[in-house]
Amino acid sequence: MSTDEAHQTRPVAPAPAKTQQTDPTPSREASRVLSATSIGNFLEWYDFAVYGFLAPQIGAAFFASGDQVTDLLATFAILGVAFVSRPFGGVLFGHFGDKLGRRGTLSAIILLMTVATAAVGLLPTQASIGLWAPVLLVVCRLAQGLSAGAEFNGASTFVVEHSPHNRRGLYASSIISTVGLGIACAAGVGVLLNAVLSPEAMQGWGWRVPFLISLPLGLSGLYMRLRLSETKAFKRAEESKQISRAPVLEALRTRPKAVLILFWAAAAQGVNYYMMLSYIPNHLQVNSGMSGTAALGTAAIAELVLAAFAPVVGIYLYRVGPPRMLLAGMVGFLLMNIPAFMLFEYGTWTTALLGQSLLALCEGLLVVAYTLVQVELFPARIRFSGSALAYGLAYVVFAGTAAFVATFLADKFETPYAAPVYAMTVTLIAIAVVASWLPREYRAAKRLEDALLTASEEVR
Repeated sequence: MSTDEAHQTRPVAPAPAKTQQTDPTPSREASRVLSATSIGNFLEWYDFAVYGFLAPQIGAAFFASGDQVTDLLATFAILGVAFVSRPFGGVLFGHFGDKLGRRGTLSAIILLMTVATAAVGLLPTQASIGLWAPVLLVVCRLAQGLSAGAEFNGASTFVVEHSPHNRRGLYASSIISTVGLGIACAAGVGVLLNAVLSPEAMQGWGWRVPFLISLPLGLSGLYMRLRLSETKAFKRAEESKQISRAPVLEALRTRPKAVLILFWAAAAQGVNYYMMLSYIPNHLQVNSGMSGTAALGTAAIAELVLAAFAPVVGIYLYRVGPPRMLLAGMVGFLLMNIPAFMLFEYGTWTTALLGQSLLALCEGLLVVAYTLVQVELFPARIRFSGSALAYGLAYVVFAGTAAFVATFLADKFETPYAAPVYAMTVTLIAIAVVASWLPREYRAAKRLEDALLTASEEVR
């Protein structure tokens, strides 16, 4: 059924209570699912956050132009390069996830991510091999982008499909808690290294340590994922011969509005979040005079705020409604960006933490709702591909370039407020698109899902 056909369908009564409780995952299996998906999602965000937090050291190691702003711009540009491959990773792994299954695809994703990240920690610097150093860095970042382009969407799909329908919000929030924990861990490792190592040691070899830590974490995650069972939603699609031959094309053909909604929602989420991850910690060091340890410390605590707040959002998600919660997060960023940067101007640890925590709360509202909405807007046969495509495209355009554009605009206009104004502009466009289309599309998708679940129960 296409989206337009769904809109023409007369509203139906809510599905029976038994439909809403279909296929609960046994507690032991649920624990294994959450652990295995969490470690991969943790690793993805740990990897990307480490790169952003260590941008000054990486810039000096791989570019060494002698100008700090130039080195940062080059480092952030390569951060953006990783996002170029994200849509390709989303399409590639999404295709296999919808055709061959979620479990094996997620295992391949975490293996690629682990190898690529550990390789960054082993690369020679520009002083050793010249221009080949940044070239190899780009190759590693492209490989990271391929895996990251599907990890979040695949993990979200896997967790939600394994969850009882009345606890989807809480299960979805677990994905976001591990995002916050992964980034907080990355920042914490950076703080620890800056505290125990001299600036010379940190620049010489200390920056490599966080990347090498990912190797044992990733191999543990791979082992855990290989022991999981496939989701029942995918098994049902497989048994009923509903596997799509070209899931990405089908998603674009049958759910174009859903793809566009998720694109702009991911744009708002990505541009604001990567301002938090990459731009703001460096802004606090370069423009507000904070030490690297203090700036990363506030970032780590703000991510712990996100990790703790996510389950609260998950509990209330269905009571408020995922579309409303999604919009609430966007409006929060629209209102809080300027006040947060005003707090950063004081240059103290307390005000920096307060500003970042305000943004973390907005992120919690937005991204927990997004995690669930991206799964529920698509039927199982195209779910992985459709969500990964929209997410990957938005991230390559907005998230991957956020730190670069913010640094460029702040330098060009000679005001730190150019950065949040840019993020607010993207957010405002996203609000207009999501508010106009999401409520109707979401209701239609839920009616279709309830009908499919009811039919599945009747067959049984």
